[in-house]
Amino acid sequence: GDMPPAGSLSQSDIDLIAQWIDEGALETPAILASPCEMGVVYVSEGHTSGDPEDYIEIYNAGTDSCSLEGFMLDDSDSFEDFTFGDVTIAASGYWLGYEDAEGSFGSGLSSEGDEIWFSDPSGNTLMVTLEPSQEGQDGTQLSQSFDADGVGCYTTPTPGMENSECYGEENSPPGPFALTYPANRDTLVIDM
Repeated sequence: GDMPPAGSLSQSDIDLIAQWIDEGALETPAILASPCEMGVVYVSEGHTSGDPEDYIEIYNAGTDSCSLEGFMLDDSDSFEDFTFGDVTIAASGYWLGYEDAEGSFGSGLSSEGDEIWFSDPSGNTLMVTLEPSQEGQDGTQLSQSFDADGVGCYTTPTPGMENSECYGEENSPPGPFALTYPANRDTLVIDM
């Protein structure tokens, strides 16, 4: 619009307008993301040892960004470890937390097996079980990836990216493994 004619604003009007500007009246208001929905966001990967370090990945399978504020992570149902602050996760995006990093969880994930508990602010929880750590044929420490139902398998680590394909149908990495028959102590070694 047009500027008001010179002298039409009093000094108190000018001071009031200046105060509104100083208080952010011209700033674009923040668009708040809706709270995430448990099951639409879920633990999609966990890594318990080696390189990279312990990490937990959360995936948003939804079509909109959402807020994780008030959600909690722990390795038990006590939920004393980590509560999310003002964190927005993009649609089809990931939150990635490394143990003891700023803004992340602090309880370590045992390479002997562990659990990852994830809760929304209303107390709805999901839990995934991490099996003992395994190595791939190349010596890489495998991660464990999960779908929205918590079904998991061993995979090549892909922190913050789409999970890789599962190793074997029984969550076992490729490579040699042994079956021992207790009756006669025979051992069969299979190299995949």
